[in-house]
Amino acid sequence: MSTFISEPGTRLGGRYRLEDRVSASSGWAAWKAIDETLARPVAVLTFARGFPRIADAVTAARAASRLTDARLARVFDVEEDWDHAYVVMEWVAGDSLEDLLADGPLDPVQGAEIIAQGAEALAVAHAAGVAHLCLNPDSLRWTAGGGVKVLFSSRSAGFWKGIGARADTYSGKRVI
Repeated sequence: MSTFISEPGTRLGGRYRLEDRVSASSGWAAWKAIDETLARPVAVLTFARGFPRIADAVTAARAASRLTDARLARVFDVEEDWDHAYVVMEWVAGDSLEDLLADGPLDPVQGAEIIAQGAEALAVAHAAGVAHLCLNPDSLRWTAGGGVKVLFSSRSAGFWKGIGARADTYSGKRVI
């Protein structure tokens, strides 16, 4: 069974229980899930069988899993076999930059802090040869602790890829 058509309650890898589908598009879905082994929330991207970017997504997730900067959402697990593929990541609570901007302009100090922390996190990734490829306002989260997390955008299904810093600038995507 393809994990893309999974329902809430489906368990992946014997430990990740899908709870709420938070977004989906052609060939992929993003879920809030529970890691039942460690009793913590996680984000899970599932892919339909035959999705043409599965190999790229899995390779990119593996590269991103080696990044250790606290401002970058962590990749915990990756699974790919003939029947299904999924990526398990840190669940990041907080408001996206897009959410924060919905009510109007940000306080200049907060706006500068969000952009500075996001840029510093991307610089760390770029130094490791990893580019985000789909940076947008939904990719930056302002956490309850007042820090920034850069994450895979569930809305755009952007995937990290090890092709360098220029890709974030010239990817053809909406970039902050």
